[in-house]
Parts: sequence; structure tokens; C-alpha cells
Amino acid sequence: MEMKRIKKTIWFVVIALFAILVLKPVAETLWAQWMSFVAPSHYSYVLKKWEHRNTDFLLKKLQHPSGFYSGIASSVLAKKKDLAKEGKLIQIIKSKFIIFPHVKTGALGVLFYWDEAEAIDLSMEILNSGPGNALYHDALLHLSRRKYELAYSHVLALAKAPDKYNNGSAAYLKDFGKLESIPILQEMLAEPGISSLDRRIISDAIESIKKQNEISFQKKDSKR
Repeated sequence: MEMKRIKKTIWFVVIALFAILVLKPVAETLWAQWMSFVAPSHYSYVLKKWEHRNTDFLLKKLQHPSGFYSGIASSVLAKKKDLAKEGKLIQIIKSKFIIFPHVKTGALGVLFYWDEAEAIDLSMEILNSGPGNALYHDALLHLSRRKYELAYSHVLALAKAPDKYNNGSAAYLKDFGKLESIPILQEMLAEPGISSLDRRIISDAIESIKKQNEISFQKKDSKR
């Protein structure tokens, strides 16, 4: 009898954990999708509601399987700038047990709002670990938009890779806005068999770089 009770207890615990860890997040995700469809204001409602919640609650929601809840949590956390919890945020970014890509992406974005210097250092660690890192392109996106010079070599490597038309290299070169990137983009544009979509993306990057540098020259001239 005692052994049967133990087995029943074990099964009860297993079922309870399954319900909490799997079924509850799934139900919440489906509910969020349904509410977003029938009530577009649901996002604003949850956002306003969570603005008064503490950082620990938001960090937990940041790890939610649903991008809806995780995204709201990251938006609120970005404004909080609770540096006392920075260590927990970094743990989420570095964790090997989080399987949902949007969680780490959101966490890295929050870190850039909280502590840009730390976020840049961590992003460089990610880049140096190689393209196999799930956050590689997120880190490169943040650094490219900030024109962080040490990340430029990684963009050049992508621009010369076999999958250069599919790895975002043109967009990263566009964000850096360096004149020396134009010949690289022109070479990409000149290769045979390029699709019309890639042609538009690369041409847009070239024009953007030209405009960025024309603006900077105008500013220099106005100061003289």
C-alpha cells in the first residue's frame, strides 16, 4: 500500500509539473493570440498593467514562450533600468537552457538600454564566438547601428561568405555607412544570377551610404 501511495504521489507531481511548465504557457500563448485578434487594445492593456510590476516579475515574463508576453516584458524592462538586476538579465542572455530565440533577443535589447558599455562588450563576446551563436546576428545588428568599429570586420566576413545574399551583410554595411563598403556592395551587385530583391536591397544600401556621407560632409562644411 505504501509503495502505491508513493507511485501515486510521484505521478501527481509529474502531472502537476507538466501542467505548470507546459500546458500553462501554451494556454497563455493561445489566449494572447486570440485576444490580439479580437481586441487589438489588449497589448496596450497588458503593457499598462505591467508597468507597475517589479523587475523580478518582468524578468520571469521575459522568458515566456510567447513572444507577445516576452515582448511586453522587454518593453517595460527597457524603461526601468534596474541595474541591481543586471546580473540576472545577463544570465538570461548567456543561459544554455533557454530554447526560445525571442527571449535572448529581447534580453540583449534590454541590456543595451540599461548598460550600453556592458551590452557592447557582451555583444563582442558573442561575435567572437562565431556565427553559430544564436545571438550572433542580434549582436551584430546592435553594433552595426551604433557603428561600433570593432564589429566591422565581422560584417566584412559575412559580405564575403557564400551566403552573403542571405546573411544580412548588405543591411549591416548600410548601417555602418562607411564609404569603403560601396565597392564591396558593387561587387555583390555585379555577380550574375542575383535576384531582383537582392538587387534592390544592395542598391538601397549603396544609396544610403552615399547619403549618409553627403550629410556628414555638409555638417563639416557648415562648421567652417
